[in-house]
Amino acid sequence: MSRGVSDSPVDRPLDVERVPIDEVRAHPRNPRLGDVELIATSLRAHGQYVPIVVQRSTGFILRGNHTHKALRSIGATDVAIVRVDVSDAQAVEILLMDNRASDRGLYDDPVLAALLGELDDLTPTGWTADDLDDILLRLTPSSLDDNPVVSCWGAFTQVQCSRAQASGGASSGSNP
Repeated sequence: MSRGVSDSPVDRPLDVERVPIDEVRAHPRNPRLGDVELIATSLRAHGQYVPIVVQRSTGFILRGNHTHKALRSIGATDVAIVRVDVSDAQAVEILLMDNRASDRGLYDDPVLAALLGELDDLTPTGWTADDLDDILLRLTPSSLDDNPVVSCWGAFTQVQCSRAQASGGASSGSNP
């Protein structure tokens, strides 16, 4: 298959650039209120691993407004971005869709509990031990039956798993 020019937005090339942080600006119409400190925690632990999406004609951020704020808060001087050529109307659509898609996402609690349970330190994830407790207490035996990969293991989750099992919220798992 030849790589010709396509009119499909899916086929647009994306070129990541590093630019001075002041070269791009938060979108003035972004309705989202993000957790800048939580994002800053992630940036300190992992760095910026997703570029910010910027409207080429305006320099406004369409995706990553709060990442930009968090980068500023930790003293970053440059930022990884991808510029997109879109109209002002398309820019607003992208801004709103990105926020809405995030809102509509859900977690698979048994899988999330298993992932969190594998970690010794939850700090770089944005989750807490109390969050994990709450997830485990919500689990029912049938939700665990649907996800056979979930079991209770490890020193970190032993108390939480025991608590969930005692309340009838989780089936007994094995400790490998």
